[in-house]
Parts: sequence; structure tokens; C-alpha cells
Amino acid sequence: MATVKKTRAAHKNASSKLVPAVPESSGVSVVKKRKRLAKVFSRPLDKKLREIEIVRVKFSLLADEYVQLAELKQRLVAQGSPVKKGELLRAGLSLLATLDDGQFKAALARLQVIA
Repeated sequence: MATVKKTRAAHKNASSKLVPAVPESSGVSVVKKRKRLAKVFSRPLDKKLREIEIVRVKFSLLADEYVQLAELKQRLVAQGSPVKKGELLRAGLSLLATLDDGQFKAALARLQVIA
């Protein structure tokens, strides 16, 4: 029994002497570090980025259109600029916005209606 008590006591002393995984700071506060970094790395776009609202939307695609989307992604990967599906859809939306009314109606007329 004496050995059990010693090991428990040794375990208690060892756990109380644990060294923190993160080294303690050199005395410089986090606030001072952030201020110093803010002077060096100014981020003027932060205010604009905070004002942008991102909306999640669910929608349906035909299987053929989904395959086209995947093929476009692969084309861009082959060119060395990987892209996400959402970015491709946003690019298509910006291209549609540049069309005049006649071209826009013609593009919509080529689509199949999804019920």
C-alpha cells in the first residue's frame, strides 16, 4: 500500500508542475501587438467587406447543366486557376448583366423550363 500512495502523490506533484504548451508572452500585450501590426498592414477594405451581405440560396439545375458546370471548372483547373461552383455562377450572372435586353431574352429562351 505504501507504494500506491507514493505513486499517487508523485502523480499529483507532476501534474501541478506541468508546463504550458504555449510559451508565455515576452511582456508585450496583445493590444499593443495588434496596434503595431495594424500600422504596418493597413486594411482599408475591411469596412467595405463588413457591409457586404452574403446570402445562401438553394436552386435546381438540370443534370446536363451541372455537367457543364463541372466541365467549366475542369477547364479552369487545367489553366491553373481553380474556381468554385459559386464563383462560376457569379461570373455567369455578371456576364448576363452586360447583355442588352434582346440578347438577354434570347439567352433565357434557350433554357429549358424546370417545373
